[in-house]
Amino acid sequence: MDTEAHPLDPTVPAWGDSRYFTLRLRHPARRLRDLLSHLYVLISVLDNDKHYYIGQAEANKLLHRGGDWLPQHPDREFITRRYLRNLREYVEPTLERLLAGEASPPSPLSQQEGELDASISKSSFDTDNSLPNLETNIKASSPSPWDRGLGGEIIVEQAEKQSLHDLRLDRVAEEIRRLGAKRVLDLGCGEGKLVRRLLKMPHVENILGMDVSHRELQRAHERLHIVEMPPKQRERITLVQGSRLYHDPRLSGYDAAAVVEVIEHLDESRLAAFEQVVFGRARPGAVLVTTPNADYNQRYETLSAGEFRHQDHRFEWTRAQFAAWAAGVAERHGYRVRVEALGPEAEEVGTPSQLAVFER
Repeated sequence: MDTEAHPLDPTVPAWGDSRYFTLRLRHPARRLRDLLSHLYVLISVLDNDKHYYIGQAEANKLLHRGGDWLPQHPDREFITRRYLRNLREYVEPTLERLLAGEASPPSPLSQQEGELDASISKSSFDTDNSLPNLETNIKASSPSPWDRGLGGEIIVEQAEKQSLHDLRLDRVAEEIRRLGAKRVLDLGCGEGKLVRRLLKMPHVENILGMDVSHRELQRAHERLHIVEMPPKQRERITLVQGSRLYHDPRLSGYDAAAVVEVIEHLDESRLAAFEQVVFGRARPGAVLVTTPNADYNQRYETLSAGEFRHQDHRFEWTRAQFAAWAAGVAERHGYRVRVEALGPEAEEVGTPSQLAVFER
């Protein structure tokens, strides 16, 4: 094992070394896949701040990735607890299975390169069956202009009822049209519902859809029929796997970015990282962010006080909280912002959703 420290600034030696190192590992018998299996588990353990939903799928993933080596590791209990964020209902059964020599077989998804957690897919955010009465059946007076296929064919002849999620997507698409954006990011693209709307806008030349879930990206490929598209249409779309919490040079150079119902699935402690990645580094010309309005939650009879609309929401903001966050982000990064209501309005509590439009 060789390590090489990197100076904080090569031009100012007095500042000393930075906290970054280059690590080189060599072993005559070990395979690269063995090392990567360890790293897959240990990066999350060392980071100690997994920002997505922890459930049985994560426990199974740990058994699959660590089943060959973790039972013999002297810190197996520490690693297991950190990886599963100290959630006892998963930690203790997983430790028992590890010590019993059980390993979870790889799922079809885990055999794909670059697998990330599919449990936080946009699809599951928007269609959670455990809360069937929330954010559904918002009345619409006429069919949405987006209820057509890519060739113009009508998919829904009469949209008497429109989901709140469709209202959000329609409003974001309208705003992108108003902006005249030619290059558009969809951060958290899911199965491609917004991408479909953007493809119907001739002025949009390039769309980059990013999602943390490989499975959702596969669905987007299938539901958008990308393989069957004419070459010029297909060249307009790029779907990539990635996170909104880590700098990615692929996100630079875009006119607009859509972040639809995403931020509430992040731990509030990670919002600063999200802000830096999107507003500080990528810096698109405009950013459109939607999130639920917590003031409206009292209108949902199935929700108890303090309960969130979805089991994976880490927070839900009132109108005042969202406006304050948006104003702070705009001031810190040189944007101007306006916040508007989304959905049918109720007296005193406002609308079920809210939209912030950042422009610079």
